[in-house]
Amino acid sequence: MLQKKRIVFFEDSENNSDLPQYLNKYTENLRCNSTSQKSVLEAIKNNENLEMPHFYNKSTFLHIMCGFNDFEMVELLISKGADVNALTLFNYTPLHYACISNNYEMVKLLVNNNADLNILNNTMRTPIFYVSIFNSSRTRNNNLSEIQELNNKLKIFKLLISKDVELNYLDREQNNILSILIYSFKLNVQQTHKNKNIFEEILKLILNNNFLRLNSINAHKIYALRFCVEFEDIELLNMLIKYGGDVNKNIDNYGDTLLCSACKLINNVDIVKLIIKHGGNIYEKNKLGMYPISLACKYGNYETIEYLSELIEGLKYDPFKESLEKKLPTKKEKKIIKEISKFEKECELFFMERLQKILDSGDYLLLDVPLEKITLKNIKNPEGDNLILMVVKNKCNLKNSTMIRIIILLLFYEVELLKVDNLGKNSLMYFIEKGNTEMINFINSYQLR
Repeated sequence: MLQKKRIVFFEDSENNSDLPQYLNKYTENLRCNSTSQKSVLEAIKNNENLEMPHFYNKSTFLHIMCGFNDFEMVELLISKGADVNALTLFNYTPLHYACISNNYEMVKLLVNNNADLNILNNTMRTPIFYVSIFNSSRTRNNNLSEIQELNNKLKIFKLLISKDVELNYLDREQNNILSILIYSFKLNVQQTHKNKNIFEEILKLILNNNFLRLNSINAHKIYALRFCVEFEDIELLNMLIKYGGDVNKNIDNYGDTLLCSACKLINNVDIVKLIIKHGGNIYEKNKLGMYPISLACKYGNYETIEYLSELIEGLKYDPFKESLEKKLPTKKEKKIIKEISKFEKECELFFMERLQKILDSGDYLLLDVPLEKITLKNIKNPEGDNLILMVVKNKCNLKNSTMIRIIILLLFYEVELLKVDNLGKNSLMYFIEKGNTEMINFINSYQLR
């Protein structure tokens, strides 16, 4: 008796890829003719043209059976001469549908019968793009477990890569297979140790086979490393950096670097430290004139603020001291300072002589170099806000306790408590407007110290 099977995937001209996902093979809602096994067998018996379109998007019998994940019928159709590279209205091949079905044996059968691995469909995706997509448990084909789905994908990747599939295509939205793989896995698959191990094996398989798109940014201004930050996966981020991931790309319309994104998306100081360790620039502003620490203040990420403050000021924060102390040098330190000062003067004379010779020769290039040292107290955004005002105007509805903790830290580094912005308002005025009694009392008590 013929069994009913669920259709896996047919994409329409509007890219509605889950249409019609749950329809039965024999229901009236499925807009196709002669799609049952019986109809295919009758067509073969009557010597009908197997390439004749039988579906609303001009799919052939082979497309349809690949979409139904019906290996036996696919094998039969190929043995009868069905075209393994036939195109639907939207340029899908049977291999596209076999990859969507995540059926290793079916993919292997098509590949061994000369299926083209690199045909682009209307979304500019080759079949391997669909191997990169993990279905959620709701849509997983034939109720495969996650481990089975992952193992199938690993085998398909190994097969296609062994046949020299092209890995560097970008789809219509400039996505590459690695970015799709990471986003889909993190979103739809349980992050168990076994699942992660197989996923990492797939990643390394791609990265070790002339993959050149690790740092390519899609139409939404996101790239693979950004997904690692969003999902707070420090191990994956570290791995991609070792493979050449660029931490200093400007990745969105605001000119944010990866460090900027880390400072505002998450409160994970270990990821911030990793990015800085590999060259993340703490002094690079985005297009809105915001430093990474400015964004950390705006989004109330205390641990990140503390870490960046210590890097910028060169002094570790001490919560038991209210502000920086100008410690008087000892006699020994005074002697050392005197010797250093003498040496600096000698160096200055030498370099001034060298500089004058260069200027006289006319053989030089002038560069604009900022001379002002960046300190927390002189960091401002274009609205005239200092770091404390950025905390006060935060977009995250921070708890009062968090704001107080951050403000005390910033006061230690001599950031002005009542700095006035371009609107003529200070932090106290903003809290009065909000009716935040606790913060009003906190600021007033600090003024009295």
